[in-house]
Amino acid sequence: MGGAVFVGTTLFFVVGWVGALAFPIDPNGDLLSAINDIDGTIIAQIGVYVFPLAVVATSIPIYSIIVRYNLIENKICGKTWANFYAVVLPWLVVVPFYTGDGLENVINWSALFST
Repeated sequence: MGGAVFVGTTLFFVVGWVGALAFPIDPNGDLLSAINDIDGTIIAQIGVYVFPLAVVATSIPIYSIIVRYNLIENKICGKTWANFYAVVLPWLVVVPFYTGDGLENVINWSALFST
């Protein structure tokens, strides 16, 4: 198993590195902004804007299902509460921090109490 993990990690790194070498990337930027700056075609713009949404949107239902089934399987709560904790609660927690200064306030207060 260790060999497969090593090979997979190495290939992942090499493919990403070679792809990143194809574009001049600003030290403060990322690959998607470099693609958008260099190649102004409509296909590149669609790809740059769809990629993050596709990555995040496809993983949320999977994690919700995993959390829900773990809560039910370990008899931590029933189906109704498992649905709430796995599907509704993460959105209730995330939405206030997504816009505005919510995340910055949490970071500042946690730094105040932890240092």
